[in-house]
Amino acid sequence: MKSKDIFNPKGIVVPDPVQAVCILWGKDHFAYGSYSYVAVGFSGDDYDILAESVWNERVFFAGEATNKQYHATMHGAFLSVLRGCKHFESGKEKVFHACF
Repeated sequence: MKSKDIFNPKGIVVPDPVQAVCILWGKDHFAYGSYSYVAVGFSGDDYDILAESVWNERVFFAGEATNKQYHATMHGAFLSVLRGCKHFESGKEKVFHACF
């Protein structure tokens, strides 16, 4: 399903992507199919910290590691992108990049 299929019926115009990069997550020698978890000595609040914006609210991080409720899941990653899109829709920013 494409984002246009989700948002266009609601009257939200979704532009065509400028660029896309696809990796084979399970074969990436830096990830090897990894996902986030709460390590001993840390708390779920660390997910919220990763989700905070930086650089005067111009840089946002998305991905399952920024979603405390649905960490380590694909839908957690998807919901984190929607969270970032809400800021984008506010008109503050002209570019939104999501990497997860």
